[in-house]
Amino acid sequence: MSVNDSKQTSRYDDTFYSAYETDFSPSISIDFPHSATERTHSLKIINDKIITRTITQTTFLHLYNNKEALLFDKILKFKLKNPNSTLNGALDQFIKYNKAEILCRLLYNDETLLPSAVLKLKFNKKSETEEKINKKNNYIGDFEVEMLRQGLFCVFELAIEDDIDEESWYIKILSPFSTLSDEAEKVHLKLPTLLKKADLVRNRLQEKALLHKELTTRKKQNALQISNRTVSEHDVSDASIDSCSDLDESHSESLRRRTLRRKVHGEEEHLIPLKYEPTFMEGPDGTIKGSLRYIFCTIKDTSIPHLDIFKKKNIKDFVGGNQEKKLLLQKFFSSSHKSLLTYGIINRCKIYVKKENEEEIKVYGIEELLLNNTFCDFFALHSGPYKPLNESTRSKLFYDMKFHKHLLFNLKSLLAYVPLKNVRHYFGEKIAFYFAWITFYTLWCWLAALAGLIVFWYGVYHSLTTTSTITIDVFNVFDNALTTPYALFMSLWALIFLEFWKRQEITLQVVWGITEMHKLKMYRPQWRGTDIRRSPVTGLMEKYHPKKKRVALKILSTLVLGLGITFIVFLQVLIIVFQASGKRKPLEASSLGAAFSLLNIIVFTPIYLKLARILTDIENHKTEGGWENSFIAKEFTLNFVLTYTTLIFIGVIKVFIKEVWNPFEGHLNASTHVEGNICKDGSCLAELNIQMIIIFMGYQYLTQIFEILFAPLKRLVIKIIDYFTKTAEEKEKKKKNLIFYDDEKLEKYVQRYDFSTKIIQFGFLTLFSCAFPLAPFFALISNIFEVRMDLYKLLTQAQRPFSLRQKDIGLWLDLLNFLALFGPFVNSMVIAFNRCDKVFKMFP
Repeated sequence: MSVNDSKQTSRYDDTFYSAYETDFSPSISIDFPHSATERTHSLKIINDKIITRTITQTTFLHLYNNKEALLFDKILKFKLKNPNSTLNGALDQFIKYNKAEILCRLLYNDETLLPSAVLKLKFNKKSETEEKINKKNNYIGDFEVEMLRQGLFCVFELAIEDDIDEESWYIKILSPFSTLSDEAEKVHLKLPTLLKKADLVRNRLQEKALLHKELTTRKKQNALQISNRTVSEHDVSDASIDSCSDLDESHSESLRRRTLRRKVHGEEEHLIPLKYEPTFMEGPDGTIKGSLRYIFCTIKDTSIPHLDIFKKKNIKDFVGGNQEKKLLLQKFFSSSHKSLLTYGIINRCKIYVKKENEEEIKVYGIEELLLNNTFCDFFALHSGPYKPLNESTRSKLFYDMKFHKHLLFNLKSLLAYVPLKNVRHYFGEKIAFYFAWITFYTLWCWLAALAGLIVFWYGVYHSLTTTSTITIDVFNVFDNALTTPYALFMSLWALIFLEFWKRQEITLQVVWGITEMHKLKMYRPQWRGTDIRRSPVTGLMEKYHPKKKRVALKILSTLVLGLGITFIVFLQVLIIVFQASGKRKPLEASSLGAAFSLLNIIVFTPIYLKLARILTDIENHKTEGGWENSFIAKEFTLNFVLTYTTLIFIGVIKVFIKEVWNPFEGHLNASTHVEGNICKDGSCLAELNIQMIIIFMGYQYLTQIFEILFAPLKRLVIKIIDYFTKTAEEKEKKKKNLIFYDDEKLEKYVQRYDFSTKIIQFGFLTLFSCAFPLAPFFALISNIFEVRMDLYKLLTQAQRPFSLRQKDIGLWLDLLNFLALFGPFVNSMVIAFNRCDKVFKMFP
């Protein structure tokens, strides 16, 4: 069926009309407007299984079965017969029919009806041949049939393009409640219940007993009425919201009151009241008491909400299941659950293509179709504009964080306040785990910062009471009697922090109902099978990648990575040699060397990330999880060497090889008569201090400033270019474009980058903060801004990521464990080689 056809008629078997009123006539027909068909469109979906209905001149609804089409026609007829009718009136009329709520909101232009996902496809008549366009249409049609078969609705909208040779369509994917509830049962989604599981079972048994007793009594009183309306006990107790029975509704509603009463053995007994009073605070609430409770995981079992696997027949046992049906269909599932379930349905849709003269059948999912440019984009929509304040979750989050008043800072932000529950309900568990971790980490930075401030002010006091040069005074502020205990404290701080985070992680798993979740393997469309074999599971011929070739590619990748690390070390050695030579004072030389090291980090980090991506692609991982973990490991390795090489050399190696290094440095400076070694009395802690201040502070704040300014500056440049290059007519077209046009232009969110910078920061604190006790304090300030900026970026500057479930923070926890275990070793080496004599004086 083509969207270019000039007429669509409703011709269906009379048997389908049995579910509707008898006054409905099957002769109604829906015509395409002439303005929509005058232009020949490249989109031609030819599939007999698709039923098309017209919404507006450029909007078409695709349905899968006749029953849905008849229901659409019925609602449309009602609207035409009653031009003054409202959405609520239509819902009252048709709410009893399955999927009627979505169709009513669609026909009545409900502004709150937003698609769960959007697919974009584009045709270019200049660059694409007719054969390629037809092939693309076939793929689109087959994939759409799979989505419709799963119970989704697809609405096609024609986008306004500046180029007449380009044609773009948006496919709005709508998820009816019945489809979402079916998917929730399939994935065993856990939702909060009104009562504990044991109490729920008890209530159901008591309800059945009471219902059986009442039905028996009614049967004796009015046998004729009961015989005409026989309803089994099982049907009454397990009726779903889609099964409409008068006896069911009357008894179920009367029995499911807030407090159920019944008589047992002549005594009156109360069933457990159906209350839901969640007291567990998922994240810090902006108070000192709440923050301490959060970081030390001091919660009571009674405060954890009760969860159970969702089942449609027991929907009224869940939170929100007792509300009016119109509200139930719209608000029972949270925004993140709708996104999660819809994304899962679309990812499960596959089409099978067998090419001529080939035995192999190729499988195409959404990722493969994006890779071969059948679809050019796939994204989730934000729930609405973030300002002014409205009912959308996005807007509530924006105003809850007070972004409209204080973009970067307010009093609650000092305690890393984030409405974690709302973040989870909007973005899902994967994003929520990042904000749970960064707020937890920021609050623990308060403890390290306070300890660092004590060491710093003690150093100030000690410097003021001793007589020495100005330079030595400054360095003694950081190198004093508390430096060694502080190094021990930071080593313990890192280990204890991670142990408490593991406890908090398990707590959140229980509260969020993901303890039994198994991570699904998502296969990469970029994976290349090199050999063909018969599948041991299906018996069909399939491509695979032999283990020998995988190992060979892994070895090749490791060798190239080793060469990259060698090049990094070589550059750092050049900087160190440059620092040791020339007509410069020791402080100037050390500062200049640190500045060059910082420049090296900023310039080469994007290059090394590109190298890590290329090497990971070469390894040909089959799953997204395998690719992600391999890339993260390479990224961390390169960043570790690039960032910490100079600091490890100065803090550990330089003093260790002083018998070799000092003559070499003296030879370099012999002609200049300048003492280029800032290390005094066998200690390089002062030089390490300078390196830490410049590299740590510069790395943190320059990257943060770049992150804050990049997106606004990019949008400003685009606006300036459009202002000077676009005509007035083109600007007017852009204003009239679809409401989700702005969401499409937003940047894709990549969580990996946010985690990566914080892991490197954690490494600075655990490995080298003994040289710069104020490092945790400045890290705390950076994190306070980072928490708010990351959420602000997600709400305003990035496309909404699809909601995904995740049990933990993944490989990042392993990297944190490595740094926490490596920290005591580095700190002990720094103390041993730089403060050995002072420690002996303190503890003779």
